[in-house]
Amino acid sequence: MTMRLDVERHYWLERLTSEGLGHVMAALPAHISNTLGGDRNFIMSAVQVDGLALCMASQFLKKDREVVLKALENDSDGTSFHFADDCLREDREVILASVQRRGRALELAADSLRADREIVHAAVSQDGNALEYAADGLRADRYIALAAVRCAGLALQHVAEDLRANREVVLAAVTEDGRALHFASEELKSDHQVVLTALRQIGVVLTGMETVQQMFLKAAQRNGELLVLGDKALRSDRRVVRVALRAMGVFLTGKETLREMLFKAVQTDGSALQLASDELKADKQLVLAAVGARADSLQFAPQQLLADRDVTAAAAACSVR
Repeated sequence: MTMRLDVERHYWLERLTSEGLGHVMAALPAHISNTLGGDRNFIMSAVQVDGLALCMASQFLKKDREVVLKALENDSDGTSFHFADDCLREDREVILASVQRRGRALELAADSLRADREIVHAAVSQDGNALEYAADGLRADRYIALAAVRCAGLALQHVAEDLRANREVVLAAVTEDGRALHFASEELKSDHQVVLTALRQIGVVLTGMETVQQMFLKAAQRNGELLVLGDKALRSDRRVVRVALRAMGVFLTGKETLREMLFKAVQTDGSALQLASDELKADKQLVLAAVGARADSLQFAPQQLLADRDVTAAAAACSVR
């Protein structure tokens, strides 16, 4: 029996090495899979070939921290941790090894470890958006926030509100990804250096001598939807909105009021509702026109209209067309 098991081990390890895990899983008979899955020597050898081979292990071996750590050593993106037993979510060494390879594995960690500064820093340094799963206190930690946004600018959306008004944090975010400006405080959305850095990162050609309004006019000529990155005042500026809507393909005479321009726009593409000022987003008729053209434009409607029967019915009717 031992000799036969040795032969099976050798045969399937050879196939794992030469053909890959997918082919082995498809070819492995169930009775042999059950036997090898509970064989610690085989699983240890298998995860050294491919960390994802942890999926072949018995539930008992998925609780074995040495086996799981060995799997993580041989798994470039940490996906193998998904196959580990839940009991290891509280194991600091295992979680640290996992987030160093796949930052978002922080989601699987116990609450106490999501509040561990070293673990969270390792996670956001690998994937800035892992900040979403950190404890609230660490999302408000400037050191952690900077590490996150330097890795992924859009992680600014997961940073505590106070730090979205921190110029150093926001500049780091828009330097990495200009679109992060969308999540900055209103004050920093009109900061000349922040806006200049963000729009240049996106690819807008600027001299640096323009005012914030002039920079957004140039941005809107290139891509109308870039207007959403600016402060709220820009969406009440008729000239800027007109340039943005024309860039989105809306035919305008230039004589329309702000409301009339947006009505024309949302009837063609409901997503243009995102360019409306807060006052116009509260206009039920405008929202009805938007969701009637595109159901998912409901995401841009204000809270008070999300539960409105007419609005939800129009969105539902559009979604089934």
